[in-house]
Amino acid sequence: MVENQILNNREISIIVWGFIIVLILLVQPQTKKMKTSFKNLLKIFLNSKLQIFLALMLLYNLAIVYLLVKVNLWDFSQIKNTFIWFVSVAFLSQFQMNAIKKDGNYLKRIVFDNFKFIALVQFVVDFYTFSLITELIIIPVMVFIGVIVVFYEHRNKDSKVKNFLEGVLSLFGLALLSYAIFKVTSLPNEFLNKNTGLDFVVPILLTILFIPFLFFMVVTSSYENFFITLGTYIKNKRKRVFAKIIAVIVFNVRINLFQRWINSLYQENTDSYKGLILSLKKIFKMRRAERNPKLVNPRKGWSPYIIKDVLRNQGLGTGYYKESSYEDWYSCSDYLEIGNGFLNSNISYYITGKETTAKRLKLALNVNRLEDLQEAHEVLCKLGKILFWYALKRKPPIWLEKSLLSGKGMERNIDFYRVSIIKEDYLNKTFNGYELSLILSVLDS
Repeated sequence: MVENQILNNREISIIVWGFIIVLILLVQPQTKKMKTSFKNLLKIFLNSKLQIFLALMLLYNLAIVYLLVKVNLWDFSQIKNTFIWFVSVAFLSQFQMNAIKKDGNYLKRIVFDNFKFIALVQFVVDFYTFSLITELIIIPVMVFIGVIVVFYEHRNKDSKVKNFLEGVLSLFGLALLSYAIFKVTSLPNEFLNKNTGLDFVVPILLTILFIPFLFFMVVTSSYENFFITLGTYIKNKRKRVFAKIIAVIVFNVRINLFQRWINSLYQENTDSYKGLILSLKKIFKMRRAERNPKLVNPRKGWSPYIIKDVLRNQGLGTGYYKESSYEDWYSCSDYLEIGNGFLNSNISYYITGKETTAKRLKLALNVNRLEDLQEAHEVLCKLGKILFWYALKRKPPIWLEKSLLSGKGMERNIDFYRVSIIKEDYLNKTFNGYELSLILSVLDS
């Protein structure tokens, strides 16, 4: 039924059961431990930086609400939705700062997620609820089933019980959706009105308008952390102040570029103003090279800014191509895990060479578990054939596939390149593991 009360029956049911669970926990013997945990949590919330963040966030969101009121897109019927949004989106964003910094598309995704069809489905389903008694029965049953499903997923068990319970949850969700659709089509006037329109639009508008604040906080906290790191590389106070000022001017909101510069300072001359300026120029020079990669003579090697990304869609994207502590330049990927056990096998991708030319490509398989043996070799073979095709511009030969699948070492020259498959057993014989590498290198290197 459609309800005009502040809390609908489903929300009342959740509050009632939540209160019951809290009471049960309070009478348990472990209550003392819970109180200690609560005190520690309270200390975190009383942190001055967090308090400043919350105060600024609250003021900013009040300004957003004031703006929406002025354009007739918010009224007092939206207090509940605004409070839920504040707790579930705005407040929790403080604990997602690191994820936002690492994922350049995070801010875009939190907007587009609000437009997904599932948001509309959840809105319609929540809009039409059952009687309070029915909701009090349904909520704990569905939560209990959901907990069991999560437990089986965590244990990596594909059991009949898990499949059955997932089917129950799916049927329940389908029943709720069918009920909501029926109510919308039979009583359209109750659904298609200003209040229900605001219920759907307001959270989306709040999210969109909140992004500038969130972006500002991400940039501010990033600069704070980077300035602390600067002290590790620049000991002289005056030069450190100079570096901070010039960094803010040069990098402004480009925090990824700023972090890249910070990470490169260990090999730069930071004892002079000239050295700091040159280090900045070097970062922008590398970025220009990445954006406009030059063609490389096939006899000399490969463009590092192109060849490093040929396996990105396969899960082996590399980081920046950069100068090492030695004379060579390099780039490498994270490990691509294979298998579902302890100490999984993995594959990684490396390129090395000079500043403008990659000379050596390496695809390395680490077989750590014999249970993963066949799958690991098949993945290596697939990736090896893709790399071979991009690097040598020819169809991978049959012998390459056979060697990668069997783990048999070999070496052949093709045109200007040497193709090597090398197997090295681990010194520790406990796991009977080994490394199998496909190496493509330029003959004149």
